[in-house]
Amino acid sequence: MVTAPRRFTEETEMRIPSELMACRNELRRNFNNHHYERSDGGILFPKIGASAGGLFIGGVVSASVNGGPEEISPNLITNEGLAHIVSVIVGGGSQVGTWYIAPFGTDVSPAASWTAANFTATAGEIAAGYDETTRVEYDETASGASADNSASKATFTANTAITVRGIGILSVANKSATTGKLLAAARLATDKDLTDDETIDIQYTLTAANGS
Repeated sequence: MVTAPRRFTEETEMRIPSELMACRNELRRNFNNHHYERSDGGILFPKIGASAGGLFIGGVVSASVNGGPEEISPNLITNEGLAHIVSVIVGGGSQVGTWYIAPFGTDVSPAASWTAANFTATAGEIAAGYDETTRVEYDETASGASADNSASKATFTANTAITVRGIGILSVANKSATTGKLLAAARLATDKDLTDDETIDIQYTLTAANGS
């Protein structure tokens, strides 16, 4: 896992397809003018690059309890996460060196307005219910314009009865921290009830691709 800050260019891990790198100014303009469309899986900038058909940024979450079957759920990239992505791509902003995955338990669906500042209170971040001492590192590997942690999934070990209803991807390791950035959040397709010593493995895949 690379822990030093990284610039979001064609050579870095989570990279934009090369033909879209020339559209950086368009991306910033479309973001500032709110010319983008949200879907269950991500965000489409339909007006960027006529030859490319737009820019899509999205992701999915896979959850497995006690090594059982994986269940796939769509994610939502927050406004805070989108602003960070645009800042890094077109504004020379600093790349977050390490992201972290945090489970939440409130019966709520993620909203674009969620931030790192309100995630804990709004989503009901589970902090005392699992053994790991911090939020679990998102240890990603990249291939092309996609990154995931399939080789090193985030594992949470329950130390009491808990219900995991979703996850967030955040830039600060400390449980219940209200600083940093919330990149994305996902409500799991079904609630995951765990008892002491049971585990849940989380895989998160982030993709940047030409739109259709």
